[in-house]
Amino acid sequence: MLPLRELLISMTSDRPPEAVVCEFVTFCRKTAVVFLRKKIAGGKLNLNHISLCVEDLALDCVADLFSRNSEGGFVQLQVYLRGTEVEKMADEELMAYMRRLIFAKVNQGIFRIYHDVDPSLSRLIRNIKISIHALENFMVVDRFGESFIVPTACDPLEHLPLIEAAALQEALRQTVGKSETVPNLMAHLSRYLREQDEYCRLVPLVQVALIFRSLYSATQVEDATPSDAEMAATVSDATEVISRTCRWVRDRAQKKYVESGKVCAEMFAHYFTVVETALLHTIVDRDGDDVHYYDELSKLVPGLSKEEYRINHKSKIEYLGRITHRRALKELKKIF
Repeated sequence: MLPLRELLISMTSDRPPEAVVCEFVTFCRKTAVVFLRKKIAGGKLNLNHISLCVEDLALDCVADLFSRNSEGGFVQLQVYLRGTEVEKMADEELMAYMRRLIFAKVNQGIFRIYHDVDPSLSRLIRNIKISIHALENFMVVDRFGESFIVPTACDPLEHLPLIEAAALQEALRQTVGKSETVPNLMAHLSRYLREQDEYCRLVPLVQVALIFRSLYSATQVEDATPSDAEMAATVSDATEVISRTCRWVRDRAQKKYVESGKVCAEMFAHYFTVVETALLHTIVDRDGDDVHYYDELSKLVPGLSKEEYRINHKSKIEYLGRITHRRALKELKKIF
């Protein structure tokens, strides 16, 4: 097998040989398998929830790294390595750099597969994210593409080992009551993590969702998880709060922007379509890349140049977005 440096140099060429491509696929798959097995051994992943063997799951997670453009180039790898000098990097640094990419793809793939095969867990994860935004008692931290949560305004104790899932579940089981809501469970989790000093205070988001589902199973007789209706209602409530907040800010900003002639009525309406889309993505979905105002506004205003956006719209829409975001979080705290 080619050394990693030579492999990557060849893979970032316009049309690498098929033998090199096969070696790259093997390298990515083996790296992903090792990472997944560590997750399984640490109790962070249960293949029973996914119904795939570890080798198939590994390949599924990293598969989009092998997508090509019309010229036969591997675009994702080319973009990822564009800002580096592969020829000059130390072997250890180069391996760490590629592991970061593969680990991120694995974590993203697990989220996607959970969404497809375990929608109740996906909805629980979404409700945890909504609660975090509404209450601001946790921060979301990215580690090699995996989302961890940590209580705000406290030492994360990152030098200490991560707490085992079984130990965290047992600690929470001793404190939670019956029919706990997700925000209440998050409050219990925050209190426990703050009060202990034996473990790191960062915990994986998916692991928290799995523990919460187990706690629901222990405390609720009728169902092992919150019902689809309850989950949908929580998301629906957050969506309605965001829509209502956008209308509230829009109505009060009408005089300053439209009646004064600063912005035409049609463009002003577009502003709030974009702001609402961004808030729903940020607060409710929390998936993928951030929504960029220019990208969304240009969909509604064909031909809008970046220069025109910067001069005439950027400061206005960003200001309206900030005040709408702050008010939406304030309103969400009242119901979560």
